[in-house]
Amino acid sequence: MQQKHINIRAAKAKKRAAFGFKTLLQLAILAVIIAASIIFATGRMERISALEDELALVEARIENQLIRQQEIEDTEAYTQSIAFIEYIARNWRNLVHRDEIIFVMVDN
Repeated sequence: MQQKHINIRAAKAKKRAAFGFKTLLQLAILAVIIAASIIFATGRMERISALEDELALVEARIENQLIRQQEIEDTEAYTQSIAFIEYIARNWRNLVHRDEIIFVMVDN
């Protein structure tokens, strides 16, 4: 009876040791999975941050181009106006309106 009792105790201890090893192995695998997930998420967060920075740059360039486009449209409208035509006629072609008088300064 004593021998049988010792064998049962040894079997239980062996079973507990095996259970402890399985649990330890499962915890180690779980820790590796969690660590890999954290590393993967950190890499993704860095990529997201880089893409957000790039998006901000692109949005700023778009805004600058919209401002430039508006300036070009304003210049186009001005070059098609009477004021621009008069400016070119007066300053580049030395032309005047019919009812204007031209004075020329002569040095002595």
